Amino acid sequence: MIAVTIPETKGTKVLIHRNSAFMMSLLLMPLLTIVLMSSYISVAARATSAVALVIQIVIAVITIPKNGYHKNILFLQAAYIAVFHIAILTAVYT
Repeated sequence: MIAVTIPETKGTKVLIHRNSAFMMSLLLMPLLTIVLMSSYISVAARATSAVALVIQIVIAVITIPKNGYHKNILFLQAAYIAVFHIAILTAVYT
């Protein structure tokens, strides 16, 4: 929530926003792993969670070595969050 409320404008706000966004992105992967390992979700939800986790890992491998500087960073950030939400919604509603 910190990354949402503190914009990346200049000065200290840039550091706070980027660090909180990075921590949020790192914490989404273990959440998907927990969902993936749950015995209470359907096979479709597990498959969706597995694909989402692979996509998140690929995006992390692309962006982390470049310290978040990539020509398509906004698209990659949106895709990273979207696949997480798709996996969660699939787990809840299937």
